[in-house]
Amino acid sequence: MSAHGAPWTGRHVREKKETAMTEDERIAQLFSFLLERGFTFERDYNKGTDKTCTQIYRFRLNAANYLEYRVLSEYERTLMVCVRGEKKFPAVGKKYVSFIRRWKLSRLFQKKDLWELAADVCRHDLEVTGKVFGLEI
Repeated sequence: MSAHGAPWTGRHVREKKETAMTEDERIAQLFSFLLERGFTFERDYNKGTDKTCTQIYRFRLNAANYLEYRVLSEYERTLMVCVRGEKKFPAVGKKYVSFIRRWKLSRLFQKKDLWELAADVCRHDLEVTGKVFGLEI
């Protein structure tokens, strides 16, 4: 049943699909502060030798400067930052322990959205250091 008491029809499902954002659009919206500063968003994948497939979400400033999230599963992800061609794997959880704890406590009874957390941590790093994990903007 719909919110108005009418039964669900194919039309309702089509309308919902048309208005719902894709995952890529939602991620781009969460990281819009990077896109506004000249970054581009791209999504790719990498097949491993052990038949795993890693989704790669990349925010590229230019060929030598980009921020990349490598996602193996919903809860297994790695942040890689390439600054002037040098690849780094920042320990975000160790650097911003108190920020992440506050973020999780403020959403204690809500579903945890790891993309929202990643965007908020990047935004926080930009506010604190003026850079995004070493990337000058």
